[in-house]
Amino acid sequence: MRSLGHEPTELTVRVDEIADAIARDDPDLSLVVVHQDDEHALELIEEIGEFSNGPVVAVLTEEDPEFVARAARRGIHSYARQETPPSMQIAIEIALRRWGERRDLSDDLQRRKS
Repeated sequence: MRSLGHEPTELTVRVDEIADAIARDDPDLSLVVVHQDDEHALELIEEIGEFSNGPVVAVLTEEDPEFVARAARRGIHSYARQETPPSMQIAIEIALRRWGERRDLSDDLQRRKS
């Protein structure tokens, strides 16, 4: 991530610790690295989506369309393969763009309600 110009804060947390970590660090973007425990990653994605002020990107070590579909239902904004830095940067840009569009739509909806 540093090679792409980002300043990551690396955390290894349990699902029940994620809300406190997000409140403490207030990340612009969250990356969930998916290893062998898909359920743990999916739970993290869902919790991060609930508490974070930024998008979530799933980082996969191998192609897994089934996991991506499940993660999309839980709240990812994008995904990438870990070993390809250019695809990581693209995934980050897509996630930030989608997050911004969602925020704009939410703001528009709030204005129309008032």
